[in-house]
Amino acid sequence: MRSGGIIYLEVRTRALKGHLLDQSMIKNLADLPNVENVLSHLLKSDYATEMERALVKPEPTVFENSINKVLSQRFEKYYDIVSSIAISEKLKELIYTYMRRLEVKNLKRILRAVHSGKLVTEDALIPLSKKITSVNFEELVKVRTIKEFVELLKETDYRIIAEKLKEYMKYDAISILEAKIDEAYYGRIIELSDGKSGKPVIKIVGTEVDLRNILTLLQLYKIGAHKDVLLNSIIPIGYRINIVRILDLIKKSPEYAKQMILSTSYRNIVTKMDSLLDEGREEEAHALLDKTLRRIAMKNFRGVSAPIAYLLLIDIEASDLSKIIIGKYLKIEKEKISTLLSV
Repeated sequence: MRSGGIIYLEVRTRALKGHLLDQSMIKNLADLPNVENVLSHLLKSDYATEMERALVKPEPTVFENSINKVLSQRFEKYYDIVSSIAISEKLKELIYTYMRRLEVKNLKRILRAVHSGKLVTEDALIPLSKKITSVNFEELVKVRTIKEFVELLKETDYRIIAEKLKEYMKYDAISILEAKIDEAYYGRIIELSDGKSGKPVIKIVGTEVDLRNILTLLQLYKIGAHKDVLLNSIIPIGYRINIVRILDLIKKSPEYAKQMILSTSYRNIVTKMDSLLDEGREEEAHALLDKTLRRIAMKNFRGVSAPIAYLLLIDIEASDLSKIIIGKYLKIEKEKISTLLSV
């Protein structure tokens, strides 16, 4: 039997879910003729205050910053709600840990910038308070080398990234370090999701890890990446995929690993992703991942998994809106924008 606290949390979470844009709303926004129309429609939503600012200065960086601000505000508001409800400390830790997905996004953005020899400022990151981040981004944006980046993370939950610095230096492959960040993040969530009640959470998180591994494998396979790069770029966590078997097959031949994932329950998604990547439509392959995660989140919006599903849907919505607004600003055809969305 579920506790009163969990029941109340689910009720509150379902009420908040009502503030999210449904699939038809997102599709309608993509069909609007220009960016001004999109921003005007969002004045009736939780994005109202930020969209008013964007209307005054309609520029891509302003659009992205506005959406990121609402994304962060929603996570922080939910943090406060969870903190006020009588549920177990372990469940609270699970939810708080899942909220670190915004932290992970920021880490990867800085990592990619440093890898490319570019600069990134705090203004370009998702604004996070100390409630939902454990990383000092003020210091992290100052780094100029990957070694400095890794060094600053040694005292954080992402310290395991240092284990693969040598491999990164050898192959100059950023995917190797990204996999370690993901391993630290997803690994802790799964660790906190043990027990029968955590199965729906594992389904959401495990599916995301599987799909990210599949996409990474297919992308690196397409460009003929070295076996060692493939081996070190896979998150060593599996849900419906036997990750040990996958890694063994990569050692023999990446083609064997690809054939194995084609024999799993993900075969339809793998086939579609593979086809999109063959055609150079990488963004659409990523959109396919979001489509699947949206569906999984909607199906598992109950009990202890409701908070996880809700936070994931917030994140996906923000991504969709960024694509729509920036796409309209750049005058990209609505048909093309629609292929990049989760709906």
